[in-house]
Amino acid sequence: MQEQLVAVNGSGGAYVSVPAPMFTRMFTVREDEAGTPQGLTYQLPDDNFVNTYTVGTPGSPDQPQITRGHVSMTGNAMAPLLGLPTQTGLQARAADTLIKLRSKTVTATSVRIVFYD
Repeated sequence: MQEQLVAVNGSGGAYVSVPAPMFTRMFTVREDEAGTPQGLTYQLPDDNFVNTYTVGTPGSPDQPQITRGHVSMTGNAMAPLLGLPTQTGLQARAADTLIKLRSKTVTATSVRIVFYD
């Protein structure tokens, strides 16, 4: 498990790409409690980041707004990989983009993303 705090632009700004920091089988996204929740719009690699999805403000404490992957199958190599981190060496490649995020309103926000293998 790995956790990151990511700054997200307001609705007038560009989507913020979130690369895989590790071999990722699941991740959750929740607006950080330090600011005022705004809701989020996001795009996924499933359709090459074409469609836009919307979620409201966070619910009860620690309830993620976005969950991708299989909760019951993490950590045992049975769930499909959602993304790989940066690879170096002869087969060098950039990290896979897991999701693109933006605030639902003009106010920027930050999100806490938890990655699982």
